[in-house]
Amino acid sequence: MAHAYFSLLHLLILLRFLYDFGYYDAKLGGHNMRAGTQTLLMGLLLTGIFVAVAVGGPIGARYGRRVGLALCALVSIIGPIIQAVAPNIAVVALGRAFSGAGIGFAANFCIM
Repeated sequence: MAHAYFSLLHLLILLRFLYDFGYYDAKLGGHNMRAGTQTLLMGLLLTGIFVAVAVGGPIGARYGRRVGLALCALVSIIGPIIQAVAPNIAVVALGRAFSGAGIGFAANFCIM
């Protein structure tokens, strides 16, 4: 039952996100987001991953895994906070890059 509530909550959040950062499409009868904006948000997430993976190796070699994990945690917290308080799509994009960096650092410093 809890999964149904979380799914409903995610749907409401997505609809609000489209309302805030998208546009009204009369054909759909609702809000939508341009493909370029969607691509930008996904691309910046991947860019953040790429940069963090490239930078994470030297950080781990020089300062150790503990510092790398602390950096991973910090960046992973900052990214969603930036996205949550974003007044416009540019700030959301910045938050996506930070979220990607958190994923990249986690890939480097978390042993599987």
